[in-house]
Amino acid sequence: MLDAQTGQFQSEQIGSFFSFAKAADEFGVSLIGEARIPKRDLRLCETILRMYEAGALAFSFEIEVACLAETDGIAVIDAAEGNELIGMALVSTPAYPEATALMLVAETEDGKDDGNMDEKDKKIAELEAKMMLAEQQSENDEEMRRKEDELEEEKRQREQAEASLAAANEQLMHKDARIVELEAQVTELTPFKAEAEQLRADKAAAELAAKQQELTRFAEAQGLDIQAEAVAEAIRKADYAALVAEALREEKPAAKPVIAAYAMSAGIAAKGEYDDLLGRA
Repeated sequence: MLDAQTGQFQSEQIGSFFSFAKAADEFGVSLIGEARIPKRDLRLCETILRMYEAGALAFSFEIEVACLAETDGIAVIDAAEGNELIGMALVSTPAYPEATALMLVAETEDGKDDGNMDEKDKKIAELEAKMMLAEQQSENDEEMRRKEDELEEEKRQREQAEASLAAANEQLMHKDARIVELEAQVTELTPFKAEAEQLRADKAAAELAAKQQELTRFAEAQGLDIQAEAVAEAIRKADYAALVAEALREEKPAAKPVIAAYAMSAGIAAKGEYDDLLGRA
């Protein structure tokens, strides 16, 4: 691969192209190149040979593109000015499946074909190629299993979330139903509640009026001026203690204490908060 900043290849060069041809085939338009690889690195040559025999000798081209031509919706990189083939690399997985070797020819130093290979070497090359393919398949299978496990975990978590959501929705439905039921009961009881409050208010007013009448009679019996501010306030509040205190402050010898005791007995108990006061009276 060419480093655009340094202008140098990041991979090791093992050969070079010396001719190219453009051909129309089942893939559309193909660029067919012919390259020479020196045999000084025997291990490299053996590896290339094994990959070729296993059908795994594939390439990836690096092209600098300045101009594209579109034909029937297909972008075509042609031999236009600025389009340059920068490099080619041997890869296990090419960008295009058809980028594979069409022919592999071994030449002797005098240029003649050397088609003779040791059968043992061929067998080894075949086995190594099969092992390489099996290893790649195993890696693919492992990746597939990992993805399946991830999908299964996502499915399990999604099902749990859906179950929790369903349970929460069911609880909300029960609560909504209970709220509707309570609101209906409140609606039914509202008139009765208002009536009960009115009855309680009427009862309290009647009791207060009765106590006020009783205290008025008591004040008159004691010779008190019921129009006096203190006496009227005590009667309005139904305050027995304040009214008795007003009666005691009035110096009226003709008033009989028994009358006060008699009047008080109708509204309050003989024993109670003012027992000592009544005893003195």
